[in-house]
Amino acid sequence: MKLDLSALKINRAILHEIPKHARAEEGSGAVLSDVPSALDAAGAVFFKDRISACLMAKGFEIMFDALSTSPVREAVIAYLAKPTEARFVKMSQDLAKHLYASQDGINPAGILMVIDCSLMTRKVIAILKLEQEEGARVARKMVDQKRSLDVQHLQDLILTQRTRLFKVAAFASRDEASETFDAVCSDMQRGYDERVEVAGFFLKRFLGCKLTEEPEVATKKFYEATEGFINEEVKDPIRRMKYHEHLVSEMGSNKEMVEPVAFANAYFVVEDRKPFTSYLTNRAVSTTAFKRKTELIDKRLEKELFQFESGIDVLVRKDVPKDRIRTEKLASGELKLEIQDYLKSIRGK
Repeated sequence: MKLDLSALKINRAILHEIPKHARAEEGSGAVLSDVPSALDAAGAVFFKDRISACLMAKGFEIMFDALSTSPVREAVIAYLAKPTEARFVKMSQDLAKHLYASQDGINPAGILMVIDCSLMTRKVIAILKLEQEEGARVARKMVDQKRSLDVQHLQDLILTQRTRLFKVAAFASRDEASETFDAVCSDMQRGYDERVEVAGFFLKRFLGCKLTEEPEVATKKFYEATEGFINEEVKDPIRRMKYHEHLVSEMGSNKEMVEPVAFANAYFVVEDRKPFTSYLTNRAVSTTAFKRKTELIDKRLEKELFQFESGIDVLVRKDVPKDRIRTEKLASGELKLEIQDYLKSIRGK
C-alpha cells in the first residue's frame, strides 16, 4: 500500500447533509454548513483512527480518471494551493453539491465529511460519506450566525451504530504543487465491485476516479510475485507446498476480492508475513485489496509443476486426488515425493 495513514493528523473538518435524492420537481439539494465543525483532540483521534483503519485494512488504490468530468480533482488542487479556512468551506460546499447531483433515488441520505489532514510533510484531503439510519439526524447549530453541524453528535451516532462509516477516500499530495496524488478508497457496505452502480457512483461519478490497475493485471502480478516469494524466500519444502496450495485455492475461490495482507495473515507463519508484504512492495505489487479476475492465469491454476534440483520435473493436475501424492521432508532438507497410481504410458520428450 502506498499510503501508511498511521501518522495522519486532522487539521479541520466540515459536515454537510446530503438528503435522499428527491424527484426533480421536489429537489432541495444538499444542506450546507457555512463554517467548519468544532473538533476537539479526542474527536480528531476518533476520526483519524476510523479513516486509517478503514483504508489500511480494506482500501484499494485509485487514481483520477483523465476522461472524467467530476470537479473533485480541480477542487482539491485549488484548495491545497492556498489552504485557507474560507477556501476550505467553499471547496467542501462544492463537493457536497456535486455529491448530491451524483446520486439518484437509490442512494440513501447521509452526511458528507470533508477533512483537511497532514501526513508528515504531505497534504491530505479525506472525503467521507456516512449513511444514516432512518430517523437519525445530526444536530444543527449556529456559530456566529452561520450554520454548522455538531461533529460531537455525529461521533455519538457512530458509536451507537446509528451512523456508520460508509465510503471514504483519501488523496495525499506527492509534491509541493499538490497536483499529483497517491489515493486510496474504501466502501464498507458494498465491497469493491466498481461495476455496481450504487458503489460505482462514489468512485466514478462523484470522485471521478478509477482503479489504478486493471483487476486481471493486478491478479496476475500478485500470483506471480507470491510464487516468487514462495520459491525464493521460503526454504522449508513442506511450507512451500502449503503456501502454494493456499495461493491456488485463493485464486480459485469465490471471493470477489484478493486482500494480500489478509491472505498472508491467514496462511503464512508470522515470521513470513512482513517479508512477504515487503517482497510485494519491492516489486511494485499492490498490498491493498483488488478485484480477483484470473483470466490471465487460469491455465496455470489447472496444474502444479514440481521442479527438483536434480532435473526431475513432476507435473500434477489440480484435480488429481491428494492421496495419490505423498510428501515427506527428510532430515537432509530434501523433499521425498511419492506417487502411487497405475502407469498409463511412458514416452520420450
